[in-house]
Amino acid sequence: MNFAIVNSVDVCRQVSTEELDEFTKDILTSVLPAGIHMPPILIMQVSECVAEMVGIKGTGVIRHNHSSSADLRSYYEIWLVGSATLGDYILALQGIIDEERSSGSPHRRIPAS
Repeated sequence: MNFAIVNSVDVCRQVSTEELDEFTKDILTSVLPAGIHMPPILIMQVSECVAEMVGIKGTGVIRHNHSSSADLRSYYEIWLVGSATLGDYILALQGIIDEERSSGSPHRRIPAS
């Protein structure tokens, strides 16, 4: 599992970094069969002010970024803005899992649970 959590210093967190880390590991371990890899996930937990500066309109935003690099073909960003809750994060992570599950790429396909 390849993910990172970034927090802005001014965010009023409802969910701790430790909770996000533990939950992400638990979910991805239970969802992904052996040998299947998700693209990396960057979890951004930021204040409304920081989100506005970078053009993020609200919490739960998912960006799927693609690259021409062989080392990193794509990665996801989950934006948790302001007082986002664990429920907001769960919905965003589920969106990524659903997108990967429906992907036409057989080497990354995640079977339905």
